[in-house]
Amino acid sequence: MTTPTNTTDQFPSIAPSNRSYKPAQYPVKAFKSESGVEVRILYGSQPTGATLQLQYQNLLDNQAELFIEHFRAVQGTFQTFYLGSSGSTDGANIDENSAKAGWNGDPSNLSKNSGPATDNSWRYAEAPQLSSVKRGVSSVTVNLVAVL
Repeated sequence: MTTPTNTTDQFPSIAPSNRSYKPAQYPVKAFKSESGVEVRILYGSQPTGATLQLQYQNLLDNQAELFIEHFRAVQGTFQTFYLGSSGSTDGANIDENSAKAGWNGDPSNLSKNSGPATDNSWRYAEAPQLSSVKRGVSSVTVNLVAVL
């Protein structure tokens, strides 16, 4: 059974203050014999498990609320969604009000897998975390996982 992709509810178009990205890895299992010889087996043709942590500092509460609304719209960690097209050349087609804003390198390097740039399919790893900074101002942390 595959997870349905939600194409109607857009991830909030707000540039993050900080972004942490962990690239996908190929599924490899290593086995070591009693003599110390190691054998490695590749269990898939595509890398998996990329993660993206987005931090938004000092947002107005109505902007912070957009992340909670989106989380509910995609049924929490169930449905996948797109962050938008990466573009195909350095700095190309990246919306300056998106999760990838500020990245000037090859957009495919922020994709879930290697190869040509594609639309990324993501899901929430957990619910967005909101922290109140002061009245009317919040900070938000969003943890996402890439989905094949």
